[in-house]
Amino acid sequence: MEWNVQHGEPDTRRVTSMDPANLDLAKLVGAASAPVALIISTSIFLSNLTSKYVPSFARLRTLAEEIRSNPDDASRVRSLREQIELYNRRVRWLLRAAFFLATALLFFITTVAFTSISVVFPGQAVWAIITGGSMFGGLAFLALAVVIEMWENHLGKHALRSELGDGTPPLHR
Repeated sequence: MEWNVQHGEPDTRRVTSMDPANLDLAKLVGAASAPVALIISTSIFLSNLTSKYVPSFARLRTLAEEIRSNPDDASRVRSLREQIELYNRRVRWLLRAAFFLATALLFFITTVAFTSISVVFPGQAVWAIITGGSMFGGLAFLALAVVIEMWENHLGKHALRSELGDGTPPLHR
């Protein structure tokens, strides 16, 4: 960073070149560690959603097959149609949440990249602004995915009620 000799403060008007000898590797690694932790935790959350999607989709297919194989029991078919609609909604919400998590991951990866750039080229506000915007975008998409996953969990209660409703033999104690 260049110093303004007249005022004794940093001169941010001049673009400074990167000097590898002045690169603070500890600062670079430290600045990137928080977004990297967010990348890891968001990836785990995405894996969790994927592990919910696969059995939900399989259940949807099983319910559809049950209707095709036994269309004569009207009360059971009604219950199955309700369950199919609920599982269909749940799968669509899980896919939306996965999309928003993947978008959050892209924002967090961008945050790491621009954090590194801002450490390598200090004193240039544009990198800090892009870094902050990327972090905020990633957090916003992560929060949206969490809310969607909460909604999908709520829909699971309705699927369970429908499963144990019409057309299901009574459970004995």
